[in-house]
Amino acid sequence: MRIARVTATPLAVPLVRPFHWRSGAQEGANLVLFTVETDEGATGYGESICEHQSAVVAYGELMARAFVGRSPGDVEAILRDLWREGRWRFTPHWSQQVLSGIEVACWDALGKALGKGGKVVILEGNPEADNAKQRKLGFDDSVKAFGLKLLDSKTAHWETEEANTLMTNFLTQHPDIQGVMAANDSMALGVVKAIDAAGKSGQIKVVGFDNIPAVGPLLKEGKMLATVEQYGAQMAAMGIDYGLRELAGEKFSGWVKTDVKLITANDL
Repeated sequence: MRIARVTATPLAVPLVRPFHWRSGAQEGANLVLFTVETDEGATGYGESICEHQSAVVAYGELMARAFVGRSPGDVEAILRDLWREGRWRFTPHWSQQVLSGIEVACWDALGKALGKGGKVVILEGNPEADNAKQRKLGFDDSVKAFGLKLLDSKTAHWETEEANTLMTNFLTQHPDIQGVMAANDSMALGVVKAIDAAGKSGQIKVVGFDNIPAVGPLLKEGKMLATVEQYGAQMAAMGIDYGLRELAGEKFSGWVKTDVKLITANDL
């Protein structure tokens, strides 16, 4: 399967209601939607939130040439080649926005193309914790959406060494594992340790959650595919801000969403 076409489409998405900061209000979000089309009919989508859409679209059209004719599964190698060229480093802000969108679109297309059969395991957090439950539900949604084969799912209680032991057992029971979804980065560290000990470094895709400093080198070395940044400090600040506004008389209902970003080696 080869990438036949990459397109970039600027979009302005209005918010259901304005998002208020102390410095003002945000009425909507500007983003560029990247579409990766393959010669086998699979299409993937990835978005990049940005301020200067025209620049991101223009850079996207230039950088897309490196992807056409390659497999979506080669995305990490393509990214390394692009950064080695050097010229894109002079505009890292726009280049990273382009590549983050195209990268997500490539993985989206690859997941759709693989269909049923991709063999994965899940390492869950504490069963009683709400965030562990929500992350597990999200992993389950991905398994269903891409027709993956879930070989096993067990808790390692957020712990690195427990995850190492559990992953070692998973590899013994299922030596053909292709991917691992770990509900936090601490467990992902234990997963990588078990994979290294089994002599399969870099052969199994590992995804974590939290973007702790210790996973940065593993992303760069290709031992982890990605982690998720949920901007905990921003959540805390927003919680305080909304609390103070509530005390001042404002009324709120429903959920207030905060930023979440997929972090790969390209973002480091």
